[in-house]
Amino acid sequence: MANKKLTRILSIDGGGIRGILPGQIMVSIEKKLQEATNNPDARLADYFDL
Repeated sequence: MANKKLTRILSIDGGGIRGILPGQIMVSIEKKLQEATNNPDARLADYFDL
């Protein structure tokens, strides 16, 4: 069990107009991630497997 690898999955529900809000939240989180890591090229996708 010591060699168990974690799989990180990002799941977002919604589509159409309801998909706009989660999209805007993700943009905000990505900006905060870039500030926290001091890396302007950091992307949320880099932190998830699926």
